[in-house]
Amino acid sequence: MKIPRIRLAAALTVAAVAVPSAVLFAAQASGAPGARPAPAVQATPGPHVLPFAKKLRSPRPQLTARPKKTAIPASIDGCDHAYGTAGQCVPWDFPQLARGESRCDWIRAHKLAGITVNNPRDRHRLDPDRNGIACDS
Repeated sequence: MKIPRIRLAAALTVAAVAVPSAVLFAAQASGAPGARPAPAVQATPGPHVLPFAKKLRSPRPQLTARPKKTAIPASIDGCDHAYGTAGQCVPWDFPQLARGESRCDWIRAHKLAGITVNNPRDRHRLDPDRNGIACDS
């Protein structure tokens, strides 16, 4: 019985590869010294895209412009912060004063006398002697 040369060459190649691989795996399994680990195969999987998803398209969202900064008036809370500390509130607009009553009288009546003047402009003219303390005289 004659075997064609091509088949014989293929069979010998398979045998030449299969025998050393089997010996190597047997040596690794037995923990024999000097056994080399099998090389790791690293592959990156491709993206998984379902067929119907390829047809989906949507327009890009349009970003809105940033809002403009709005000016906040200094009197937003009703206090004039040029006087006193953060816990003290000298009104931005004084209430209607009684006849003959001054702003300093109103401040003394509300126990705010002796507060500091933080702005040299002194909008309410509460520091006539310009020593930095409102209604001290």
